[in-house]
Amino acid sequence: MTGHYEIASDFKDAYAFLDAFTKELAARGVHNDIIFDIKVAAAEALVNAIKYGNQNKKGLTVTIDTKVNHDRVELCIKDRGKGFDHTGLEDPTDESHLTRTRGRGVFLIKKLMDTVEFSDNGSTIKMVKSITRQEERQS
Repeated sequence: MTGHYEIASDFKDAYAFLDAFTKELAARGVHNDIIFDIKVAAAEALVNAIKYGNQNKKGLTVTIDTKVNHDRVELCIKDRGKGFDHTGLEDPTDESHLTRTRGRGVFLIKKLMDTVEFSDNGSTIKMVKSITRQEERQS
């Protein structure tokens, strides 16, 4: 399952994409725990793309490219913003940052996915997750 999608900078569209995408993963037999990780990471990336990259501008779009095969899921999400320095993000688990209400999205993405890469000055994120089919998980 490979796809190219263009969605509006609208959270409703982002969640509609996620629902359809994760239903397809479930239909392919991907384990629920893996789907959960992918959905949370992709939601964080899409929210960041819409809110910070595109600055909630409805006229801008977010591009999503997907590749799914028997052993991995790859998502590439690109906003139309100028990017950001992903190397300078503070550790949200540091004691001095625990009460902050933001700044955990990229941290969560990196914890949930196997590989995370930024490009285009930070306006594109590529996330890869190894998947296990439901029947393989139970054996």
